[in-house]
Amino acid sequence: MLKKIISLSLVVITLVVSVTSAFATTFGSWDSIIENNGDERAQAIRGSIAFDEEYNQLTMGIAVVASVIVDGVEFEFDAFAIRENNYFKLRDLAYILNGTQAQFEIGFDVGTNTVSLASGQPYTIVGGEMLNNHRGFYESGINLVTSAARPSDWNFMLDGEEITFTAYDFGGNNFIKLRDVAAALNFFVDWDGRIIIDTGRRYEL
Repeated sequence: MLKKIISLSLVVITLVVSVTSAFATTFGSWDSIIENNGDERAQAIRGSIAFDEEYNQLTMGIAVVASVIVDGVEFEFDAFAIRENNYFKLRDLAYILNGTQAQFEIGFDVGTNTVSLASGQPYTIVGGEMLNNHRGFYESGINLVTSAARPSDWNFMLDGEEITFTAYDFGGNNFIKLRDVAAALNFFVDWDGRIIIDTGRRYEL
C-alpha cells in the first residue's frame, strides 16, 4: 500500500520538501534518476540518499501528522512514514516523554557526530519541539508531501553505550524509527488506528 501511495505521488500534486537543495527534485526509480540528472550526478545522489535495492528506487518519506496517545493523552507529531514504519524527531519524543517513566535527556558532541541519550533524566527544552509543520501542509490544501530520506550520519549512544537506531535526516533533524526508541527505552508501543505509547508497560515485539 505504501509503495502505491509513493507511486501515486508521481502523478498527483507532489511537493518535495528538500533535505538539501541539491537533492530537492531527485526521486523515483533509478532509471528515471539517471535520465533526469545524468549518470555522474545520479551516482552522487545514490551515495547521499538512502537507496532501496529491493525496489530499485530512492527511499522516500511521506510527511504525516501522527496521532499518538501517550499515557492516555493525545498529541499530534510531525512524522515521516517509510515502508509502513513511523519515524519521529528525537527531540519531539524527548519533549513529550519528559516527566514519564520513559523520559530521557539528549546531548550532542559535534566533534564526534554523536547523539547521547541518558535514560531517566529530565529533558532540557531547546526550542523548536513539536512545531506541527506537517499539519500546516495539509491545511493549506496540499494532498501529499514527500521527502528524500538521507541516512543520518550521526552516531547514537544510550547511557554511555553505543546503540543502533534506524535514523534518517529530514531537514537537518534526526528522525528515528519509533519502535527502535521504544525498544531502547523499554516502553510499550502499539497501534489501534492511532499510535499508543504506555510508558508504564515494557516494550513488546
